[in-house]
Amino acid sequence: MFDEMSKWYDECESGALLFVRGRLQLYRPLALFREQLAATGVARAREVVRYLQRNELQVEPGRLRYFASQGTLDRWLKTASYRETLRLVLDLEPIEAILVNLPVEDRFTLRAYPVNPAQR
Repeated sequence: MFDEMSKWYDECESGALLFVRGRLQLYRPLALFREQLAATGVARAREVVRYLQRNELQVEPGRLRYFASQGTLDRWLKTASYRETLRLVLDLEPIEAILVNLPVEDRFTLRAYPVNPAQR
């Protein structure tokens, strides 16, 4: 069972790396560090997968609780890798402190709809 998740991860890892690299292209100041940041973010997401493997509970025999399919793991891995990469760049506590002081509507908009500079 856990070997299957490791196999899925290995098959999804390159796609997650490409996804994160693509997202980081939106941030020109990070260009020099893009490869290293993307690789580190994906590696940190792998640590989360390993944690889940160690603490995995089966919903029913033969069915994993967190990742029922390789497609589910692939989608999660891309998102988690990108978020882990952003954590490497951003100090989240000051950002959270600023968000708390914004009106509720603005806070929701910034959290739910990140601005894509290419769409301006």
